[in-house]
Amino acid sequence: MSENTQSRREFLEFCRNSLAGVVLVGVVAPVINSCGSSRSASQVAKFTITVSVASLTHDNMAVRTQTPDGNDMLIVRHSPTNYGAVLLICSHKGCYGSSLQLSEETITCSCHGAQFNLNGIVQEGPANTNLTTYRTAFNQETKSVTIYHQ
Repeated sequence: MSENTQSRREFLEFCRNSLAGVVLVGVVAPVINSCGSSRSASQVAKFTITVSVASLTHDNMAVRTQTPDGNDMLIVRHSPTNYGAVLLICSHKGCYGSSLQLSEETITCSCHGAQFNLNGIVQEGPANTNLTTYRTAFNQETKSVTIYHQ
């Protein structure tokens, strides 16, 4: 066999190692990106937006939306006429976006494990400050919530 040719075994080993690297980069990169560049709630521009909540038919259901400048926010139904808005930027290290996920009635930051309830209140550290919340107003006729960040 010449120096420029590979055995089938060497080729398959190369492919297996390369694929493992691609999978690892594909899984780890989004987590690193969401933690590497942190955001602060104080950087969020002032806004007033209205979001349909017609799909929230039961208490403790939530819909994910975005602020006008692209930050993720959770609109939570607490009762048929009471809704809350929680900014999804972790108060611990500023992780945001897909790093903060809703499961049951807990918002968990995958960067460092902080957990918050549906009102944005810290339930488990390392965060020791609640998530940012906004004033809301529910419109019964349109089944929508207006969120105010002034």
